[in-house]
Amino acid sequence: MTILPDGRELWHTPAPDTQEVALERLTAFWQSAKTSLLIVDYSFNLVAFETILPELKNKGVVVTLVLDKSQSTGSSEKPVIASLKASGINMTIGESSMHHIVHDKFSVVDGIHAEYGSFNFTKVAGLEDNFFFIENNSSVAQDLTTIANSIKSWIINSENN
Repeated sequence: MTILPDGRELWHTPAPDTQEVALERLTAFWQSAKTSLLIVDYSFNLVAFETILPELKNKGVVVTLVLDKSQSTGSSEKPVIASLKASGINMTIGESSMHHIVHDKFSVVDGIHAEYGSFNFTKVAGLEDNFFFIENNSSVAQDLTTIANSIKSWIINSENN
């Protein structure tokens, strides 16, 4: 991990950061939520979500997911999404009208902390050339939240839970 001059954390896998260390940091970021957690992602199959997200919801954290429909039907995604739906996690799953994907990858904690980059929230993302930033910047967090709301407004063929 590199701390940039503006204070952002830059994580890059598979080097210099390992998949395990990067996933530990992402997990800690999400678990730090006190009031809300918003996740927008293309590919989403971390088994840890089946524990982390319901625990946050049970603590009163508002958990919201916006996921890609084509990826949500994958063999590794389906069980995680089914488990989260059974836990009552709020999610929108759909696609765009043009390319039929939701390709963003970001998360917002408590409306003030932002995480974003090329890193999908998958078991193997850290094995490939991927990066993400984490920053405590309410302006960026609000911009990402606006983007998520925009996605939810244009998404088609959506499934909502």
